[in-house]
Amino acid sequence: MAWVIYKAATNQLDEADKLASTGAFIIAALLAILQLRSSWLQPARGISAGHVDEEVEQRGREALDPAAVAANPPSPPAKPRRRARTLLVVASVVVVLVTVAVGFWTGRLGPIGGDSAGDGTEARGVPPGEIDAYSPIEAQQYTRAFPGLPLGTETLTDPVNGQKIPALGPIAPGVLSVLYRNVNFGPAFATKFQLTYQSGANADPNQKIELRLDDPNGPPIGEIPVQNSYHGGKAWRLGQSIAIPPTTGNHDVYLKFVHEDPNNQFVTTTPDDNAYITSFFFEI
Repeated sequence: MAWVIYKAATNQLDEADKLASTGAFIIAALLAILQLRSSWLQPARGISAGHVDEEVEQRGREALDPAAVAANPPSPPAKPRRRARTLLVVASVVVVLVTVAVGFWTGRLGPIGGDSAGDGTEARGVPPGEIDAYSPIEAQQYTRAFPGLPLGTETLTDPVNGQKIPALGPIAPGVLSVLYRNVNFGPAFATKFQLTYQSGANADPNQKIELRLDDPNGPPIGEIPVQNSYHGGKAWRLGQSIAIPPTTGNHDVYLKFVHEDPNNQFVTTTPDDNAYITSFFFEI
């Protein structure tokens, strides 16, 4: 049993393990029924046998006196046997219900943590309403933007295979912050942040993306300068990874889009400064 529980906790149960664990639970239930029957019925049988012996002896004495037999009819059977049978039926029903529940868990729910994407990919098992920091987080799945400006969305095309990729943007530098609420980092230390984006035009954008936790105006724990992603006449997506201070627990994640060159932030923003964000994630 300990082996099955360990494999379930570590998401390693396969179909054979599920079948074996269900069979083990059924066998344990049957043994429990036998033990219950032995412990409850045996005392009842002992009482009944003693009662019968007394009546046999009494009937032998009363055989010489028919009037005494009529005045003293046989006593009813002992009640402990009926009580034991009732307990046995109740215990059997409970065991059947538990077995059905275990079979449902092993046969339908699958490994602990479940299937986050519905395609057989195992998730880390974060609670509902939280975002797994170590799985790709699509930029379009943001909670809200500050100061409340509507954000556009775009579908980018991969120049190699033509795959359509959802993106958030175009986003120009300024005071805009995008919130991703309740990101779960777990107990392990996240030490890297990776962001995938595409620049808005064939130029070096005057923009960088700052990573902040819990407060959009707090100090950034990392920043990524947006680079020109146009090469060879094609728009490519760039993935950049940076180191961040060790982070654990649950946090609100803010991506803040600011000017890379603070001395040039008052120049009119052009499409050259825009960026399209596709996804990001953290690494241990």
